[in-house]
Amino acid sequence: MTTEGDTIPANESFCVPIRVKDFNGIKQLAFNFFFDPSLLEYTTIINPALPNLVEQIQLIPGTTDVVSSLLVNWTDQTGNGATLDEDDILMEVCFRAKSSGISLLAFGNGTVVD
Repeated sequence: MTTEGDTIPANESFCVPIRVKDFNGIKQLAFNFFFDPSLLEYTTIINPALPNLVEQIQLIPGTTDVVSSLLVNWTDQTGNGATLDEDDILMEVCFRAKSSGISLLAFGNGTVVD
């Protein structure tokens, strides 16, 4: 999975597309998406490419000293596995920029079952 970087002014809202690679016959997907809560306020998920994806995402709040994360834990309810084309958008994670600065957006603890 990949993200794209950009510069966003304070108090502006923006969405970060999460793109996939080698996403073939995936039956289960779990990962954390980390961000700095002192600079970014999570607002929503848009354009989910998988059924019930948004319902299976949990916000784990941080503090000014600890990063926040979105815990994604998706399971294909059909049992057939999901396939997306190379560089398709899995979802877009939306934020509001709280102030100027650089916030690292990172993936962690990933698990994929096919």
